[in-house]
Amino acid sequence: MKKFFEMSFKEQIIITIVLSILVFGLFYFILIRPKVTQFNEISEQEQLEIKKFSEITMSFNRLKEIKKETETIEKKLEELKAELPESEDVPSIITDVQSIATESNIDFVSIKPLTYIGKGEYTEVPFELTIKGRFFDLLDFLYRIEKSKRKYAVSKITINPTEEGLPNIYAVINSSAFMLIKTQTPQK
Repeated sequence: MKKFFEMSFKEQIIITIVLSILVFGLFYFILIRPKVTQFNEISEQEQLEIKKFSEITMSFNRLKEIKKETETIEKKLEELKAELPESEDVPSIITDVQSIATESNIDFVSIKPLTYIGKGEYTEVPFELTIKGRFFDLLDFLYRIEKSKRKYAVSKITINPTEEGLPNIYAVINSSAFMLIKTQTPQK
C-alpha cells in the first residue's frame, strides 16, 4: 500500500474528502445526533406542558365562573328563604304584618291564625287580619304586603265603616303566608 505522500494529488484529495466525511459522520452520530434527539424530546415535552397549562387555565377560569354563579345562586336562595321560610314562625308573620301596618298608618286590631294547608312542597299558613284605618292607608298597606320580602297572598277583603264614619274603615283581610316543607336528607 502506498503512503499518503506517495499518492497523487488527486488520490490525496479523495482520501481527505472520504476521511473528512467519516470524521464528520462520527462527530454527527456521537455528539450532534443525541443532542438533536434530546432537543426534540424536550420540545415535545414543552408542547405537552403548554397544552396542560392551557387546560388548567381553562379549568381555573371555569371554576371562577362557577364561583360567581354559586354566589349568585346562594344570594337568590337567601331571597327565596326570606319569601318562603322553612319554619312556620308565626311570631315573625305577626311582627312583619304589624310593622307593615305601622308603616301604612293602620291600626293593627287582631290576627287569627287559621288551619295550615299542605300544598306538596310548601305549606300555606292562612290567617285572618283585622285592621282599622283610612281607605287609602289600607291601599298602602296592601301594596306594602305585596312588596314584602316574605310572600303573602290576599284572598278576601271585607271593608266596613267605623263608628266615626268614612273615610275610617275596619277591614277584615283573609291572607296567607307560605313556608317550605323541610325535606329530610336520606340517612346512609
